[in-house]
Amino acid sequence: MQCGSERYEDFMQLQYQKDKHETDRQRYADEIKVIRKEHLKEVEAARKTYKREAKADDTAGEKAHELEVKAMKAELEKIRRQYVEERDHMRRTKCHALQIPELKEYDLENY
Repeated sequence: MQCGSERYEDFMQLQYQKDKHETDRQRYADEIKVIRKEHLKEVEAARKTYKREAKADDTAGEKAHELEVKAMKAELEKIRRQYVEERDHMRRTKCHALQIPELKEYDLENY
């Protein structure tokens, strides 16, 4: 009968541990709920007291920046056009340099 008694005690101990774990879990969950409610109240109170400050009007700075950007774009466009002109000039020069004048090709046969 000892064997059965030990099994019964083991079973009861396991049940006790499960019940204790469940009650502890529920108690901790209740504590966390209370803490969260308090935190939400603090956050809500802080939200109500918080005032946003109006941003300083910086239209003069914005206009100056826009003028700088516009000047930079104009300068870049000028550089781009200069590059395109130089590139086209080089292509035309190269094309003319590779051409043999008319009727000169026959003069070069005995050269």
